[in-house]
Amino acid sequence: MEIIQLWMAQGFLPDNPNERMDDIGHDYFNDLVSRSLFEKIPAYEGMFIMHDLIHDVAQFAAGNLCNVMDGTDTHTDFRRTRHLFINGHVQTLGNQIMASRLRTLLCKDSLKIDNFDFFKRIRYIRTLFLSSDKIEALPECIGDLKQLCYLSLEFGMILVLPYSISKLWNLQTLCLKGCFKLEKIPCIESLRKLRHLYINGLSLKEMPLGIGNLTNLQTLDKFVLASGGGSRVRELGKLNQLRGRLLIVSGLENVTEVEDAEEAQLCKKEHLDGLNLKWGTCTDEVNDKTRRDVVENLRPHTSVKKCKLDGYMGSTFPSWLGDPSFIYIHGGHKVEKVSEM
Repeated sequence: MEIIQLWMAQGFLPDNPNERMDDIGHDYFNDLVSRSLFEKIPAYEGMFIMHDLIHDVAQFAAGNLCNVMDGTDTHTDFRRTRHLFINGHVQTLGNQIMASRLRTLLCKDSLKIDNFDFFKRIRYIRTLFLSSDKIEALPECIGDLKQLCYLSLEFGMILVLPYSISKLWNLQTLCLKGCFKLEKIPCIESLRKLRHLYINGLSLKEMPLGIGNLTNLQTLDKFVLASGGGSRVRELGKLNQLRGRLLIVSGLENVTEVEDAEEAQLCKKEHLDGLNLKWGTCTDEVNDKTRRDVVENLRPHTSVKKCKLDGYMGSTFPSWLGDPSFIYIHGGHKVEKVSEM
């Protein structure tokens, strides 16, 4: 849940060695819901709103520490502002704001390139959301934001991220879902605190280097296998904290070493709810026995609730598909066996 990740970025949640910070955040959020500070939107699953009266009280209590700025706002005093939401392009951005005080900057409207000088001065920012349909590259100075914990980008034209991203050592959440044309992410091995990585919908050719060493990773909605010696499925081996749904796409048909599939250790990822294994067009370079052995060794943990095999061209399905130990699947959930045979 995004709001919990925002709380984490600001240090609002305690670091308890006996309980996941995300679980603590969920408990806090559910408590606020039970007290009617947040209300469910019936028509939208997982969406909540805040009643106008509650919002007004919260806004009054926050004072000018939290502000909303739009293109017509030229009189508000932002000198004490720590959390800022920008709705519309502001030509004077930086002139009214004490950038060194900012901890949150959410820029929902399309960002203009002339704002990059301002980013050089937000040294202590912890949460950053940027959106643009024009910007094709980010400046290297983004790597200087050492306190940054939450970074969300919606840049429809960007192809690569700057190498300095690897210097964001405190980053907990990296959301790139709006970067549809993004083809490459630099090495992220140094981002050891990263918990959530959202890359589904991108045009990635392969996974970033070092992904297999991010043992704190809990969200990875997509894993791209590269042909010709790039990212390999075995890099999932150490990522046993993964939760939610994992999509492994593009490249399973090129796995020639059964040991790769075995070392992925999908059977140890007990927190995964869903697994989608997708094959591309198969070639004659991989024989049928290898295909069958690979999928046999991609056996998920028995706690998985939904599993999908898409495009698998082996002559037989793996034995684990009918295994009664998959209690959730046989209890009403399902396995989808989609084949092009």
